Amino acid sequence: MIEQIVSWTATDWTVVNDTVMGGVSTSTISSIEGGVRFEGQLSTENNGGFNSTRTQFLCDGTLMRTTRGIVLDWSGSNRGFQLIIHMKNRRVREYFRCWLTSQPAILEWSQFEFRRRGQIDSTRCLQDELECIEEIGVLLSDGIDGPWWIELHNLTLLEA
Repeated sequence: MIEQIVSWTATDWTVVNDTVMGGVSTSTISSIEGGVRFEGQLSTENNGGFNSTRTQFLCDGTLMRTTRGIVLDWSGSNRGFQLIIHMKNRRVREYFRCWLTSQPAILEWSQFEFRRRGQIDSTRCLQDELECIEEIGVLLSDGIDGPWWIELHNLTLLEA
């Protein structure tokens, strides 16, 4: 049984907004009972348009081979949130992603697509790289200006 996959302490999460590229979007993360709340204002001004947060993935890579995906309990604004996974030794703007379309989100590894500099790269398969997962987080880049929020409550692994 896996006790903890991620930390639910806000200070263990890193926030990255489009300000790293000249944008003006803003966001914050805070601890709530049983999870974290990530909220902010997305702006497409100055060619911006993304908010993201991520934290260290606390699961042994060997154990990951016995899983087929993850389940995330979440609630939030009606926006295009993505669950993102960063790998060890990744390059900038490289990640696996899957859309959060249901609550809870039941996501099999085969549903994740690899993105490199905004383009899908179908040569990479998350199932082949599970032992290299380093961080997991949320990305909002739906091109809709305005406020938003998402609360993440529980993250568990799906057994194979």
